[in-house]
Amino acid sequence: MTNEFVTENQDNNDYGWKQIDFWYDRKLRLNKNIFVLCINILVVLICFILDILLDPNRGAVKGFGWLILLASLVVTFPLHEFIHALALPAKLSSGKVRFGVYLKIKFLPMLYVAYDGEMRKARYIVVLLAPFVTLTVIPMTVMLLFHIHNYFLYWVVCWNATGAIRDISMAVESLWKLPKNSVIYGDYWREG
Repeated sequence: MTNEFVTENQDNNDYGWKQIDFWYDRKLRLNKNIFVLCINILVVLICFILDILLDPNRGAVKGFGWLILLASLVVTFPLHEFIHALALPAKLSSGKVRFGVYLKIKFLPMLYVAYDGEMRKARYIVVLLAPFVTLTVIPMTVMLLFHIHNYFLYWVVCWNATGAIRDISMAVESLWKLPKNSVIYGDYWREG
């Protein structure tokens, strides 16, 4: 989630807004991004290993498994961002919710949803964790409890787990660093 509220690297003290600095310091930002990338790669590797171990006759490396793998990838990330948007305080049609794409690395498009409004800290955490709960925790629990072996769903769960790592880290940092009564607006917060 992103938003342009005041100029980058500057607090808006006239209104009491402070930048959420989880990813602010250039050195710290690089280290956290490298850490998140390493965790993403680790999760994907674990998913591929489990894919092979659970059913060696099926999977990304056998037959048309790569098509299912690719289809699940294409479906997961827009759905992930849509679930963020559904968890926001405003309706999708309100004009306060925007979807977009930007290039994180020169060739890697990243989807995002932005919200032009305020929300409480608790709601912010719900928005951050909603895709992880709905696309990873719940489906994985159902698959394990009912012994469902759906290859497409397995990879949706895996791709979403990788996509939710930054969201989870931001939720944990919000719980830890922001006061309980915080109000969040984009990348800024103030005491509410």
